[in-house]
Amino acid sequence: MKDKWLYRFRIIGLHGLHQILPAFINLASAWWVILNSSEDVWGAFLDPLIMAGIGLHILSWGNKEFLLRAFALRPDAIPVLWKQALVARGAILFMIIPLVFLSEWTPEQMTWMLTWIFFGYIRHSYDVVVVYEKDFGRAVLIELGAMAIVFGGLYLSRESIGLTELMRYFALSQVFRAIVFSLIYGKNYLSGPFPQLQFRYFSTALPFFLLGFVGMLVSRTDLYFVVYYLDDAAAGRYQILVNLFAYIQAGAGFLVSPFARNIYRLPDRTIVRLALKFSLGGVVAVAVGIPVVYFLLLVGFGFSFPWAYFVVGAICALPVYIYSCFILLLFKHHQQQKVVLANVGGILINIAVNLVLTPRIGLLGALAGSAICHWFILVMVIYYATREREKVLN
Repeated sequence: MKDKWLYRFRIIGLHGLHQILPAFINLASAWWVILNSSEDVWGAFLDPLIMAGIGLHILSWGNKEFLLRAFALRPDAIPVLWKQALVARGAILFMIIPLVFLSEWTPEQMTWMLTWIFFGYIRHSYDVVVVYEKDFGRAVLIELGAMAIVFGGLYLSRESIGLTELMRYFALSQVFRAIVFSLIYGKNYLSGPFPQLQFRYFSTALPFFLLGFVGMLVSRTDLYFVVYYLDDAAAGRYQILVNLFAYIQAGAGFLVSPFARNIYRLPDRTIVRLALKFSLGGVVAVAVGIPVVYFLLLVGFGFSFPWAYFVVGAICALPVYIYSCFILLLFKHHQQQKVVLANVGGILINIAVNLVLTPRIGLLGALAGSAICHWFILVMVIYYATREREKVLN
């Protein structure tokens, strides 16, 4: 029993570390850029950061979530399923690449953005493999290598950090990840013939793509409005603030994701009880996390936000812990569209609140929109999950 719990804690710890390292790279890079250059430089970098994030989400097209379920249903065909998804998603590259040339970046910056997107597409293809095989230890080492590339590059460029340098080192970190993951998993997943492009993949994986895409919009709509309405310095400060709050929210994913395939097999009643336990974990995470965020902002970045920001941040973080298990319950009953509907509703509310509040009260208005969005999603997901459970019982 002791070994079983140690194994679980090890998996949760490594998975959590793997999840937070990319966000830590962003946060530490922001700190270094602000220290050696200015908030405006980091704020200007948010445009390529947002474009790369949206582009890679579209290129993923439900890759991890869809394939996790497909692998569980057809364990004998895992490499074939993986390559089918890789080939199908690769077709999206031909739609995204032309968009880069419509930007106002320099030719060198466009080259780095194309590199970032292409190798990011390859790197994210292995996300499902890491989760399915629970190979978080090696994934963490790869993230540490990518972090060394970004930090090493920024250190060498510390006297002349600009947009080009940031794009260069973030792109090179994706190159490193893609190459190392391919070397590790290539024998099992890249060997053998590749299937032809199968367009039905897009319709089959569409609910999972929509879920991931709207999930991204849920977490970033407020940032998009801040970038649009406010100056680069304010946008840079806000991105750092919400990134730190995101660490608190990420705790829910650390608890759920490594055991998603096990949770799928649990009775509905057990999943509901598990959600209640995670709720208590969320209260603890918020109680511990908010003071830590305050300390890091004040000491690490020299930012002093009013207490209202931290109250709203706590209100924003808690719902994620409550609805994570309910979302898996809906997945179990093939009700992904209900989760998408709940998220879309949350996004629309977030947009409405940001349209009204962000131009008037600035960053606090954007944060309030995000908090209201998450509580709306919580209410709707519980409502849909309760209805689905009642159908099964009847």
